[in-house]
Amino acid sequence: MQFRNRRRFPFRTISYALLLGWVGVLAHPVGADDPPEDRMKPGHCGCSEGKACWHYLRTPMRPPEDPCRCGLCASKGDCSTKERPTGWGADCTGSQKPPCFWKRHAASYGITCLTCLLDTECETCNTLPGLADKGSLPQARKQAALEGDSPKKPMLVAWSEHFYLATDIPRLKLLTQGGAPRIADQHEIVHLFLQRAEWAYDDFTAVWGPIGTGGRTGIYLADRKGKMEQWQAAYFGNAKTNMLYGAGVGKVGGGFCVNGFATSTDDYGNDRDLHAYVRHMIGHLLYSMWHKVDPDVRRCPKWAFAGAADWLCKIEPLFLDWTVFCFDEGQGSQGSGKDWASKARSIAAGRRDPIEKLFALSSESHMTSDDHIRSWSYMDVMLREDRERWLETLKAIRDGKDPAPAFQEGLSMSPDEFDKRWADRLLGKRKTMIDVPKDARVPDGDGPNGAARRRIQQEPDIQILAALIRGLDHVGDIKTAELVLSRLGLDSDLIRETVVMLLSKTTAPDVIEWMRASGLTSPDEMTKAHVARVLGNLKYLPARLGLEALLDDAHWLVRANAARALSDIADPASAAVLVAKIEDSNPKAWIAKADAMAGYGMVTSAATLPVTKRLDASDWQVRLTACRVLAKMGDKDAIDPLILRLETEGGRLRREIHAALMAVSHETFGESAQTWRNWWKKQKSSGIPKDLPPVNPDDDRYAKPKPARPDEATYYGKRIFSQSLLFVLDLSLSMDTFIKVPPEAQKMLGSLISGTKISVAKQAARACVEKLDARTRFNIVFFSTKVNPWQKSLVVAGGMKDAAIAAIQNAALEDETNIFGALRAAVGLHERSTLTAELDPIPDTIYFLTDGTPTRGEITDPDTILSWMRDVNRFAKVELNVIAMGNMGVDLDFLRKLAVENHGEFIHVPDADSGSGAASKPDPVPAMK
Repeated sequence: MQFRNRRRFPFRTISYALLLGWVGVLAHPVGADDPPEDRMKPGHCGCSEGKACWHYLRTPMRPPEDPCRCGLCASKGDCSTKERPTGWGADCTGSQKPPCFWKRHAASYGITCLTCLLDTECETCNTLPGLADKGSLPQARKQAALEGDSPKKPMLVAWSEHFYLATDIPRLKLLTQGGAPRIADQHEIVHLFLQRAEWAYDDFTAVWGPIGTGGRTGIYLADRKGKMEQWQAAYFGNAKTNMLYGAGVGKVGGGFCVNGFATSTDDYGNDRDLHAYVRHMIGHLLYSMWHKVDPDVRRCPKWAFAGAADWLCKIEPLFLDWTVFCFDEGQGSQGSGKDWASKARSIAAGRRDPIEKLFALSSESHMTSDDHIRSWSYMDVMLREDRERWLETLKAIRDGKDPAPAFQEGLSMSPDEFDKRWADRLLGKRKTMIDVPKDARVPDGDGPNGAARRRIQQEPDIQILAALIRGLDHVGDIKTAELVLSRLGLDSDLIRETVVMLLSKTTAPDVIEWMRASGLTSPDEMTKAHVARVLGNLKYLPARLGLEALLDDAHWLVRANAARALSDIADPASAAVLVAKIEDSNPKAWIAKADAMAGYGMVTSAATLPVTKRLDASDWQVRLTACRVLAKMGDKDAIDPLILRLETEGGRLRREIHAALMAVSHETFGESAQTWRNWWKKQKSSGIPKDLPPVNPDDDRYAKPKPARPDEATYYGKRIFSQSLLFVLDLSLSMDTFIKVPPEAQKMLGSLISGTKISVAKQAARACVEKLDARTRFNIVFFSTKVNPWQKSLVVAGGMKDAAIAAIQNAALEDETNIFGALRAAVGLHERSTLTAELDPIPDTIYFLTDGTPTRGEITDPDTILSWMRDVNRFAKVELNVIAMGNMGVDLDFLRKLAVENHGEFIHVPDADSGSGAASKPDPVPAMK
C-alpha cells in the first residue's frame, strides 16, 4: 500500500480513561499472567511479570509519551520501588547506565538486540533471566549485514516474540511523559518500537483472540525514502509497495519474517506520526492472519481489512485523530483522521450507500473517506458492545461465507438490518448494539424474505443489486425466485451470472418444480433461457420434456440452453430428440445442440452426415465443434469429409481434424492427408475396423509436441500451433514488481532471468511476435482498469510485426486489474453485448498474462468470472492459456481454473526470491499504502 494522505496534529491531552475503557473489554492475558484489566487496575503493578513500564525498570531518562501499562503508574503511584523479578541482581537493577537499562528492558520485553549483544559495559546484566545469550550474536550480525549495515550508515536490528525491526535512523525527537522533548538514539528507537509493536499485538489479540500463524512481522524504519524503497524493492517486489500482508515463507528479512512493512522519516518525520503508522500497519497485518492466514479479498474483505487497522490505531488515545488512507494499485481517497466519531454520526444521519456496496469493494482504492470512517465505526462499536457475535460473524466471512449469510449466522440479522441498528446506536436511538427485548422480530406481512425482496425490487445500482441477490444465499420460496428472475431484464453479465449461481443452489422442491412448470413456459425469453440453464445445473430429470420442447424455440439462447441442460441431465431418451433437431440456422444454437448430442456417444451416429456438412462452415468455431462431435459419435460417413478437410485446415483446427480422424477410424496415422486417403481407399469397402480399440482424442489431440526449432515461435515455453492467436497483457501497476525467474523456469523462458514483471512479459511477447509465421493472424489486448485492443481485428503477422513490437514496448503501466473486461475483449465482446447471436472471427488461441486478482470491471468475484467464462466459451471455443507471474498477490487457484476450464494450459512463472516458490497458501499479498 502507498500512503495517500495523513494528517498530523499537535500534542493534545487525551484522557487515559479512553484506553482504560478499551482495556475493560479485553479478556485474555497479554504477555503476563494477569489480564490487562487487572494489570491496569488503579494501584496494581504487574510489571514484574514482564513488559514492564519504564519507571519499574528505573529508566535513567524521561519515559516517552506512551502511557505506562501499569495500574500503579496510572494512579500516579511509583512502581520503581517494587520488588524486582527473581534473578535480577541489585548491581544491574540499580545501575543508571543506559546499557544496563536497555538490557533490563530487553529482558522484560523478550528483545534480542544487536547492540545489547555487543555491549560489554556490565557483564552482570548479561545474566538477567529472559535476556538473549551471546549465541544469538551471529544471527544478529547476519541480519544487520543483510539489511545494509555500513560504517557510514550503521544498521541496527533486533527482534522480539512477534516482530523484527531494522532501522538506520540515527536519532529521533521524542515527546516524553513530562512534556519536555528529548532525542532518542538508534538503540532506543529499536527498543521503543519493538515495545510498541508488542503492545499493539497484545491489544489486538486480547480483543480478537489468537493469530493464525507464528513467525515474525518485519518492521523497516528508514532514515530516508531511498533506503525505504530499496527495502521495498527487495522484499515486497516494488519500490513503491510498502507492505506484504498475509503470511508465508518469503524473502522478507532473508526469510526471517513472514510479512512486513516499511516507511521512512521522510514520510513520517516525528515520533508520534511514525508510531501511529506502525500501529496502523500492524492492524492490517494482524487482521490478514487472524482466525486463519488468508489475504484473499473474498475472505479478507477490504472494509474489514481497513477497519481493523484504524480500530487498532485509534484505541490508543494518542492517535484518536490520526489515520492513513489506504489504496492498492489505483488512487485512493483523501481526508482527515480527526473527529471520526462525529463524522460517523453524520454518515449515520444522512443518505449513505447501502452496506452491500461497501462489502462488495474489491480494492481499497475504491473506498471513499466515508467508507473508511464507516468501517472503523462498525469495528469500534461492535467490539465494544457485541464482541462475541461480531467476531463470529467476521470468522464466518474469513471462512468464505458471503456477508449476508455470515451476518444471519453470527448476528441473526441481515447486513441492512445491522446497518440500521448501527445508525440508531450512533444517533442515540438505542443504548446498545446488543439485542434487547424490543428487537424481537415481527413477522413480515410479505412472508419469507419480504424485506429482501423489496430491496431487490427497488435497487437500481447493478453492483448493489448483485450483492443483494448473492446475499440471499439460497432461494426457498417461489416469490423470491420469481423476483430474481425478473431482474434478468437488465443487460448485465453480473446480474445474469449472479441469478444463475444463486438459483443453482436451490434445494426447495416447490421452487424447482415451479421453475420447471412456469419458468420454462414463461413468455420472457431471458427467463426461459436461464431457467433452462439452472435446471440443467440441478440435473432435474422431470424437466426433460419441457427442455426438449424448447429446442424449437424462436430465441437462439433458449434453444442453446435447453440443449445444454439436456446434456447435463443426460437422460438417454433425449438422444433421439437431439438427433432429430440437430439442424439450426443460428451457429451458437447449433454448437450447443451438437455438443449436447455428442455427450450421448455413438447412439447418435445417425446424425453423422448433417454434422459433416458443418466442416465447411464459415465460422471456425462451428468447424471445430463438428470435429469434436464426430470424434465422439461419427461413423464411416465422417471419414471422407474429414480427410478432405485435413488438406485445407491449418493450425489448431488441423490438429482437431487429425484427432477426429483417429477417433473415428481407430487408426493412428500421422497428419498426411494422402496417407489417410490411401488407407481409406483400401479399407472403405470393409468399413471401419471393429476389432481395434478406439483412439481417445483427448489423449492424442494435445500430445506432447516435439521440441520447437530455433526459428519456431514459442511463448513461455509453449510452442505456437495456432494460426490465429491473441496476446492479452496486464498493464496494472503491480506489474512493476521485481521478479527473479528460478532456474527451472529460465529453461522455459530462454534468456529471461530477472527484472520487473512487465519487462519480463514484454521481452517474452516481443520474442514470440518476432518468430510468428508471416501468415499467422494475431492481435494484442492491453489491460489495466481500461481495456485497449491494439487493433480492431486480427492482422496478418507479415508486415505488422514491427508495429506490434513497438506497441508492446511503449505500453505504459497504470491503475488496477480488470480481468473480466480483458476476457470480454479476448472472446470478441469488447464494447458489445454478451447476448449477441453472431459468432465473431476471434482467434482460436489466447495467451492471457497477469500477476494479480480481479479488482476492476463489472465482475470482480473470481467464481462469478469463472462461471461467466465457462458459459461464454461453450460458443467461443477458445483455448485460453493463462500465464501467472510471481507468487505474491496473484490468485493462482483462480487462474489455474480459468485455464483448465477453458481448454488451455496454466503456466506459472514463480519468483525465485519468494522462498522455494512456496509461500504458504494463500500467498502473501503486496500492497501500497
